[in-house]
Amino acid sequence: MSSTILPVGKPLGARFPSTDPPTEEPEFYEVQVGGEVLELSPLEWFVYAGSYGDPDEHADHLVDRDWLIKNLSEEISASKVSAEIDTLLSRGLLVEANLRGNSAVNVLTGYRIVPTGIGISNSPEDPDLRWIGQRGEAMLGIPQLSFLVWAFSYQMGSMWECCSAFGQDPEAVDNATPEDLGAQIADSLPSIISLELGFLEPAETQE
Repeated sequence: MSSTILPVGKPLGARFPSTDPPTEEPEFYEVQVGGEVLELSPLEWFVYAGSYGDPDEHADHLVDRDWLIKNLSEEISASKVSAEIDTLLSRGLLVEANLRGNSAVNVLTGYRIVPTGIGISNSPEDPDLRWIGQRGEAMLGIPQLSFLVWAFSYQMGSMWECCSAFGQDPEAVDNATPEDLGAQIADSLPSIISLELGFLEPAETQE
């Protein structure tokens, strides 16, 4: 399976310069990554925003480098898209990993997820499915184990630290191991992020 690409950080949007008359084009865009606010050029923003992709495609872990190049190259050349992907990866604004494979652990240990939605309810038909959304609207159903990491990892150093903490109380998580929790949240991440129900933040390192 190819490696999924996901955006990192909280988008803060466009910044227009103070000019008279007002300009129609932003001077740059901003994304908060941890304690920093990074400036993106319009071209970088175009690719960064494109990495949110299509929620249905993200749900199947199909938004990879090839997907981005194919879907964004109608606006700019494929070589420019690929170059911008590399730039954004090097700046820590994108992460590329096989979230259903071994490289998922790098994402789990390297990031935490900050929830930007709310919990709505579990499902009457499937009580272990938890619905999350915004403004009272259920937008995404995720497994209970994913829900726990989505809800609490922002209070801990990383998603993996959160998985390990819940794994210390097996009865509370139906005897799930940290690896079980990690596999569930890694599988759910593309859907959560593409629907803007959470964003990735670099893990806090221990001094």
